Amino acid sequence: MVELSVYLRNPYIAAGLAIIAVFLAFAALAEYIAPYSPVDSVAPPLQPPSPEHIMGTDNLGRDVFSRVVYGSRIVLAIVAMSIAFSGVVGSLLGLTSGYLGGLVDKVLSFVMDSLYAFPSLVLAIALSVALGPSPVNAAVAIAVVYIP
Repeated sequence: MVELSVYLRNPYIAAGLAIIAVFLAFAALAEYIAPYSPVDSVAPPLQPPSPEHIMGTDNLGRDVFSRVVYGSRIVLAIVAMSIAFSGVVGSLLGLTSGYLGGLVDKVLSFVMDSLYAFPSLVLAIALSVALGPSPVNAAVAIAVVYIP
């Protein structure tokens, strides 16, 4: 088995892991990092970046940086749900296809090949629009695209 230090010598892997670590730290420490509540109006609308508001304010006067930091938690939940869903469903479909074979295998292979034919981002957006606006629907849309 290859040790972790072998992977960390690659600068691209090290940079990717650092970005993921920062993102996870922001999500875990959102209450301590974000200077304002993500839902409260704290300044006049559409203010440019300043020392008080690092990323400025949105059209309702909410601090954009605070909203991004708190939003990282929702993104992590969507990622976890979509990975779990696509892993479970994809494994079950693969096991079913392999065990039953024949017509079931051909039909499932055709459906999976059809999913591969669409651009994944466009298909995920279309499914998300069809399902409606919610984090669970976004996770399902992403998972369906990545089941094959």
